[in-house]
Amino acid sequence: MSCHLIWLVPLLLGVLPLPAGAFPSDDEIAVLAERFCQLESASPQDYEKVFIEEFNKWINSGSVTIEEVEDEANNQALGEAVGDRLGVHMAQKCPRKIQELQALGIFGN
Repeated sequence: MSCHLIWLVPLLLGVLPLPAGAFPSDDEIAVLAERFCQLESASPQDYEKVFIEEFNKWINSGSVTIEEVEDEANNQALGEAVGDRLGVHMAQKCPRKIQELQALGIFGN
């Protein structure tokens, strides 16, 4: 199953343009998936907040650099790649949550 995370606000679209070399680790994406799975909310803003918190951790850990964040070349590719890996983790941990997020417009097919 492949899911693409649909970024919730234009801010995130501007924050995610990273070159192919910059990418959060599988463990970092698994943490985001776990947090999404545990979040009991119907508010896209709550998922946005969790994503931003984890994204900031990726920057702080060096998985993503500010310079890479400011480069707009690969925005769509990174979003799709993170969304795909996030979808895989969530499909294993909480497949019903994916359906809930699709209903909220957060995940797309």
